[in-house]
Amino acid sequence: MALSQTDETELLVPLHAGVTEEPRWQTFLRRMQRRLLADHVAIIIGLDGVSIRSASMWVAGRDYRFEEEKFARLATLDPTPFHRLRPERVYTMAEFLQPGDHEHDTYRREYLEPLAVGHARLMRVKGPRRSNLWFTAVRGGSDFSATDGALISSLAPHLGVALRSLAHIEQLVLASTMQADVLRRAGLGWTVLDAHSEELATSGSGLEDPTAFASMRIEPPEWRPATMPPPAAMQLVSDPPSAGTAAATALCESYELTAQEARLALALAAGRSVVEAAEALSLSLESARTYLKRIFAKTGTHGQVDLVRLILTGPERLA
Repeated sequence: MALSQTDETELLVPLHAGVTEEPRWQTFLRRMQRRLLADHVAIIIGLDGVSIRSASMWVAGRDYRFEEEKFARLATLDPTPFHRLRPERVYTMAEFLQPGDHEHDTYRREYLEPLAVGHARLMRVKGPRRSNLWFTAVRGGSDFSATDGALISSLAPHLGVALRSLAHIEQLVLASTMQADVLRRAGLGWTVLDAHSEELATSGSGLEDPTAFASMRIEPPEWRPATMPPPAAMQLVSDPPSAGTAAATALCESYELTAQEARLALALAAGRSVVEAAEALSLSLESARTYLKRIFAKTGTHGQVDLVRLILTGPERLA
């Protein structure tokens, strides 16, 4: 079945835009529910080898998940072989329920009928990295028509594009999140500016007391942004680890420092002199110098500069 011009506007546009909608695909699902006269429609996304009960689901209409708690044991009798469905083929619920099979009859009588689930259509679409998308539609009254099934089937390639788009977005978000976490742990951050010093992007590293320490020009990238001015400069900021962070615990564990020794070492790494660090930690200068000698011995460093280098470049900074 070829999609009509109306279908392309009413269904395909919200399907592809729904990847960034919150909750995802709500407009598309609501329109599909009306189009199919369904009680429930859903997009389910999960991985090969992982139970469908653990998959992500977006729903329009009746959400059976809130009622399944009453039938938790019976839900496990669901005979639908979700992960073995042939991709892009539309299945009916009746294909999985064999009359005379005790478990299937129990599932129908004690689970589907109380939930008023009479008929269903189900289609699976394969995606990247072991991902799957299932589209489901459920009715409690009359069965779906052949036209309904053909409409669902015609959406298969577009659901595949939506799944691949979501996978790409999630990969970018994961990479961005991990990069931001590493920068935050290292006490570093960046901001990209345009030629008018307007902010275009930032690492969002969540630094508590950032201090700008370098600015540099950015050569025009090979790709030109289409939705923003080209980047012109990058500003780097730093927030050295403080005595109140997990870095202190990491130093204690790595070099067998006492808590006070770790706090002193981190104060020096933050740029304070021995005098300033002693005052901040309520230590006498003599005590601070004694602690410092012990720190040098335990860390194998040969002076304050060497100690600061160790802290700012070692893995403890990422604690």
